[in-house]
Amino acid sequence: MLRRFILAAISAAPSVLLAQTNFSGGIYSNTTWTKANSPYILTGSVVVFPGKTLTIQPGVVVQMQPNPNLPNDYRYLEVRGILNALGTAADPIVFEGLNADTNVTWNGIRVVQSQGGALQMDRFELRNAWNGIEGEQDSNRLYWNNCVFEYNHHAIRIGSALELNQCRFYKNEYAVLGSNTTATPSLVRGTVFRKNNAAIQGYPNFWLDQCVLDSNQMGFYFNPGYWYMPAKFTGNTFTHNFTAVATPHQSQFRGNLFDGNTLGITGCVDCNLDSNLFTNNELGVSIYGQSWFANNQVLANKTGLVVGKASWPGSPGNPTVVDNRLCGNLEYNVGNGGNANLDLDENCFCLSDSAAIDAKIFDGYDDITLGLINFAVYDTSCTVVQKRVIKVNTASVNELETRVGASPNPATQEVRLDAVATELKAMSVDGRLFDLPKKDEEGLLWSVEQLPVGIYQLLGYDRADLKFRTRLAVVH
Repeated sequence: MLRRFILAAISAAPSVLLAQTNFSGGIYSNTTWTKANSPYILTGSVVVFPGKTLTIQPGVVVQMQPNPNLPNDYRYLEVRGILNALGTAADPIVFEGLNADTNVTWNGIRVVQSQGGALQMDRFELRNAWNGIEGEQDSNRLYWNNCVFEYNHHAIRIGSALELNQCRFYKNEYAVLGSNTTATPSLVRGTVFRKNNAAIQGYPNFWLDQCVLDSNQMGFYFNPGYWYMPAKFTGNTFTHNFTAVATPHQSQFRGNLFDGNTLGITGCVDCNLDSNLFTNNELGVSIYGQSWFANNQVLANKTGLVVGKASWPGSPGNPTVVDNRLCGNLEYNVGNGGNANLDLDENCFCLSDSAAIDAKIFDGYDDITLGLINFAVYDTSCTVVQKRVIKVNTASVNELETRVGASPNPATQEVRLDAVATELKAMSVDGRLFDLPKKDEEGLLWSVEQLPVGIYQLLGYDRADLKFRTRLAVVH
């Protein structure tokens, strides 16, 4: 009896372990693929037709069999109806090539929004595809949580806005490649991009928050044609990329870490950068145009900061660089990126000797095609100016941009200036401008009650001409 029981158990086991379902062709009615019948081997392309739903249960594995006759004619899963693939943390849904290992062997999932195609997906894994998920231009945002994309040529290639949370992209040629031109913003949060050739090609209204971009050839770069569109970067970690962020325009960076990259941020035009740390990079950051660079630490890079005037006419003027620590960079703490003279005397270089500071500044003293850089010597706390070194009179020096007093500072309700202004604006560290109301006839007393708590740069004007700048802290 025991022998018959053992034999019966052995003979039954393979039927459970080897359960699979072969499928190809059209889905013309609502269909469910179950875990009990998994894996589903797709022996040809599959199309979900308009008005129909393919539901894939948690734990299902979908494997696309390569085309043996036409190895470069990749098969696909096309969605003109609805694909409902909601996995769980314990049972994600897997889409992959059959016996593909790390190779690309199928085309991926196509969603045809113009025919009503829609994806309802979460907690899934997708591998081995030329275009992992590919879609048309659409104003609806796609939401995915806990997704994994590995070994794809393009992991995501869509024209829609995205919201990704806690996803992972590993060894894709291009992880996120988009062309969204709609007003709907994209948000990628808590996601890891590691060892991709290019992690993200950005497009308008993109927000990257609390993500890790590590060991990619290119971290984040802007889609040609949309390079002038803003993006937002908050609390991210960029490590060991060749280029962490390339050519951002009108973008915001706050609380990010750039560590061990060949290039940290390059070609940042009209950007706002606040409270970031750049360390151990070949180049920490280069900024141009009307960028605002404040409260950052630029430490122990080969070259720390490059500052210059933008080469395009839509961005006149030079960056504002204040309240930063530019210290301990191996070759240069700061370099002039153009022929304009710059005032950097509101930044600390962590050195007490002016000659030692100047030795780490690359400007017209080193290359006559460049402008000169004025600077200051601070005490060891980086709070008290010991000496200002003025190599050249600049507009800001001539117009008292760093000499006008404002009291009280910090201010709560109003501030009194040492110089008359016909108009006064307050610029926050993220670049927002506030018009301040005048409280006297002379133009010396101004209200700051409406300003949120923070640090501001006051811009004083006389009949629309900028006459001075000064800093002010506001507390309530």
